[in-house]
Amino acid sequence: IGEGPSAKIAAMENYIDVYSPQNIYFYDDNLRNVQAIASMCQKHFPQITFRTFKVDKTGNVSLDGGCW
Repeated sequence: IGEGPSAKIAAMENYIDVYSPQNIYFYDDNLRNVQAIASMCQKHFPQITFRTFKVDKTGNVSLDGGCW
């Protein structure tokens, strides 16, 4: 996908353009990437709901944000 939050946003925008999803679940081990995808709510909610999850080093997953 590339590196950094801006690359994640660009990839997600492309995914949205191609597939027109109603719900997006995003998992990442980098908090900045998780926050970047959650920030997409401002542009796409309520047409698309986002749930973003932070994955820690041991594989534990926690809900970090989004809009739903």
